[in-house]
Amino acid sequence: MPIHIVRGYAEAQKNAVMEEIESIVQKAPPFNPRAGKFGRIKVKMTNCGKYGWLSTEGYTKINPITGRRWPKIPPTIAQIMLKVGQQFYPEFRLETVLINLYENSMNNPEKPILGFHQDTSERNKKAPIISLTFGQGTFLVGGKVDAAGKLTAAEIKKLDRTLTTNIVLGDGDLLVMHGDERLCFHAAGEVIGDRRINLTGRMVDPISAADKPLIFSMIGMERNQTLLPAEQAEIEKVMAFRQTTDRKNASEILLTDRPGFDTLAATYLKSRKYPSVFLYETSENTKKLYPTRYIGNEENTVNEMLEESNYFLASTNGEDKFMQRAIEYFRATGKEPWIVTIPDIDNDSGEGGEGETTEPPIDQPPEPQRPAKSVGLCIVTNISDSGSRGLSSTAWHTSDLTRVYIGRGGSQGIMRSPLHNPFIIDGENSREKVIDSFRRESWRQLQIGSGGFYDAIERIATRLASGKSVELVCHCKPLACHGSTIRNAALWMIKEGKVDSTPDEPTDSDDRLHLGMIGLNWIEGLAPRSELEIESLIDNKHREWYLKLNGKPAKNPVIHVRGTGGVIAGPQVGFDGQVQRYLYRERYKDVIVHGKLPDEAPDGWVETDLPFDPTKFNYLFAQWDEVDPDVGALIAAADSKALVAYYRLPNVGLPNPIPEFDDPQRYAKYGAAVPPGTYVAVVGSREFKGNWAKNAIEQFVNALPASCTLVSGGAKGADTFAETTADARGMKTLIHNARWVQKKTRLPDGTIAPGFKPKYFPADRTVEFSNERANAGPERNKVIVYESHSLYAFSNGDNSPGTQDAISFSSLKDKLAQVFEKEAKKPSPIDESEYGSLDIFYYDFE
Repeated sequence: MPIHIVRGYAEAQKNAVMEEIESIVQKAPPFNPRAGKFGRIKVKMTNCGKYGWLSTEGYTKINPITGRRWPKIPPTIAQIMLKVGQQFYPEFRLETVLINLYENSMNNPEKPILGFHQDTSERNKKAPIISLTFGQGTFLVGGKVDAAGKLTAAEIKKLDRTLTTNIVLGDGDLLVMHGDERLCFHAAGEVIGDRRINLTGRMVDPISAADKPLIFSMIGMERNQTLLPAEQAEIEKVMAFRQTTDRKNASEILLTDRPGFDTLAATYLKSRKYPSVFLYETSENTKKLYPTRYIGNEENTVNEMLEESNYFLASTNGEDKFMQRAIEYFRATGKEPWIVTIPDIDNDSGEGGEGETTEPPIDQPPEPQRPAKSVGLCIVTNISDSGSRGLSSTAWHTSDLTRVYIGRGGSQGIMRSPLHNPFIIDGENSREKVIDSFRRESWRQLQIGSGGFYDAIERIATRLASGKSVELVCHCKPLACHGSTIRNAALWMIKEGKVDSTPDEPTDSDDRLHLGMIGLNWIEGLAPRSELEIESLIDNKHREWYLKLNGKPAKNPVIHVRGTGGVIAGPQVGFDGQVQRYLYRERYKDVIVHGKLPDEAPDGWVETDLPFDPTKFNYLFAQWDEVDPDVGALIAAADSKALVAYYRLPNVGLPNPIPEFDDPQRYAKYGAAVPPGTYVAVVGSREFKGNWAKNAIEQFVNALPASCTLVSGGAKGADTFAETTADARGMKTLIHNARWVQKKTRLPDGTIAPGFKPKYFPADRTVEFSNERANAGPERNKVIVYESHSLYAFSNGDNSPGTQDAISFSSLKDKLAQVFEKEAKKPSPIDESEYGSLDIFYYDFE
C-alpha cells in the first residue's frame, strides 16, 4: 500500500511539536525559496537536520540566511518520523525535515497553493517521504488513487491535471509516500481554517557512502589572469586520482563562477570534455560553461561547497585572505586540502609602491562604518525597495544630499548620476570585473582632484564628516555594487583630511553617551526586530526612546556588552554574543567588552575587568521575557535608565468548550478564558459595515480579567474600539503607533520649512532624529506580537495587508489565539467522488 494516511497519528504530540517548530524558526527564520533562476515560491519554509531544502536546485548543509548549519532535528519530531520511516524502509535515516507554513490568505480557487511537483532533489529516491500536518488543508495527488493506494505507471510518469485525487488532512494526520508512488506528482491545495503547518521528513543520501558521488572542489584567487602550469598539473592529479577510486564514474567537481582561477579551471575542464562539473553562482556573469547552482552570498556559497566536498584543491600565494579563510574552513570540517602554492603577483594590502599615494581599500572602508561623531552612516539601497523619493529627471540627489542616486537613469527616468558605473556587465565582463574597473577609474578621478565625479564624492564626504547620513541609491543591492566603492572613496577623503571633520572623542570621555546592552542567554540569532532596535538606538531614531546626554540628543554611543571571548563571527549563543556579532558586522567601532574580548576584535573595541554595572551607564537596553532573573535584576538596577524590549512568551487561553459561532456571548467567553495578567493584543481591520466589530470587541475586552494589559496599534477601527473600551474600564493599555513617514516640506536650501512638525515627535525631538519609517506598519506589528502573550484579530474579511501581516507573524510565534469574522467561514467543498471513503488510506502501525 504505497500511499498511507493515519488520521491523528501525531495529534497527542501537537503541543510538543509546535514548541519545537518555534525553536527551529528562531534559529532558521522562514524564507520564500527560489523557483528556477528568478522565481519565488509564495509559501514560507524553513528546515532542520543535516540538510535543508533551499530551492528547486536542491539541498544545502549551510543556511545562507544565517550563514550557519541548519538546526538539529528536535527529539519529538525525530522520534515520530524515524519510527515511521524505518517501518517502511529499515535503513531509513532522517536527514532533513522541511517545514511549510501555509496561510488561508494564500488560497486561490484557480490553482493549488503549492503546484504539482515530484520530489526528485534527493540522491536516495527509494526512501519514503513522511508528511505530518497540523491545521487542516487539502493534499492533491496527480492521478486516481485506487483501492490499494496505488497509481498507474503512466500517472506517475506524466501529470494529467484533469485527473486528480483530493485528500483533506487534519491535525496530526500522517501521510507516507513510498514505493513507486514516492515519485508521484502532488500538490498542496487550499488551507481550511486559518493556517496549516506541514512537516516533511526525508532521507537525502544513499544508504551507503559508496553510492554517493565523490565530490571535489577547486577554488583559487581572483587575481589569476592565466592558469599556471603548476595549477594545470594539480588539476591533472585530481583527474588521475579520481580514476583510482571506486567511484570514478560517479564523481563531481564543484567550482564557483568567480573570475580568476575558478573561471579558468572551468574553461580548462571544458576543453578536456569533463561533464560532471557544477558552477556555484556568485555573480550575474551570463556566460556559464556548466550547470549552475545558487546558494547566496559568496562566503556562504564557498562554505556550502566545502561542506559537500570530499576533497578540496586550493590555489593560493599563501597570503590571499579569501583563500586562507577557505582553507581554514575546510580543515575545520576534519579534512585536509590539497594546496598548490603559486608565485605571488601582488598582495592584499592595497598599498602602492614607493612614492605612490595610498589607494582606497578594495573591500573595506578605511575607517569603521560608524565612528563616534565624525562620520555619519552611509548605506547603499536598491531603488525598487527604497523608492525614488526626492529624485527626478532633473535631480540625481535630494537637495540636502540625504539620498544620492548613483545609477545610469534606468526605467524610472531619473537623471543620470555623475557617480554611475560606465562599465557594463556582458558576456566578457562579470559584475566583479566591472566593479573593479570602476574602482580603478575612481582612484584616477580622485587623483585628478576636480571634475563632476570628484565634486560629488567631496560633497558626500563633507556631509558624512558632519555626522549626517547619506543613502546611496542603486539598482543592484543585495548583489555586489559600485556603491561600496563610492562609500569607501568618501571615507578615504575624510581620513586623508580632504574635508573638515571633528576628531573622534575617546570612549571614556564625559561627552560620550554610554549604552549597555543585555538580553536572554538562550537566544540564537538576532530577530530582525532586535537588529532594528539596536540600529535605531545607535542613530537615536528609535520609535519610542529618545537618548540624551546632558539634556541634548546624542547618537553613536559607546556600547557596553558582556563578553566571554571566542570566535566573533561564529554561531554565538545568547543575546550578548549576537549583539557583538551584529556590531562586528556593522563595523561599529566604540565597544567596551566587560570580560574577555572576542577573537580578532576590531580596532576600537576595549576589554575591561570592571563589572557590568547598569548604574554607571546613561541607558541600559535589555531584551527580556519577564522570567529570566539575571536580566530582571539588571533592569531593576538601571531603574529609569532601562529601555526594555519585551520578548513575552506565548500564553494562550481558550474557552472550554469552544462556543458556537452564533452564541450571543461568544466573544465574552473568549475574553473570560484569557489568563489573568496576560498582555492581550487586539488588532483588526480599519473599516467595518455596521456595529458588529464594535459590539464584539467591547464584549471581548469587557470580559478580560482586570489584571490584563491591552496591547494595540493605535489605528482606527478595531484598534480604537479596543482602546476605548479598555480606557473606560480603567484597564492598562500599551499602544504602539506606527511612525509612518510624512512628507517633509523643504526650502530651496534644503532646510525644513518652518512650522513642519511630524505627527509622532516628542516636543523636543528634532527632525534630524526623525523616528518615522517607510515600513512602519509591519515593524509595529512585530513589536505588538513580541510584547503580547496572545493575539486576537477582528476581520471584515477584506484580507487587509496589515491585519494579515499581524495574523501571520503571531501564528509563527504561536501567539495567535483567534481570528473573529462576522460571517462563518465555510470550508471549500471537496468532491467525494474524487476520493470517496477510501479506507486504504488508513493504516495502523501498531
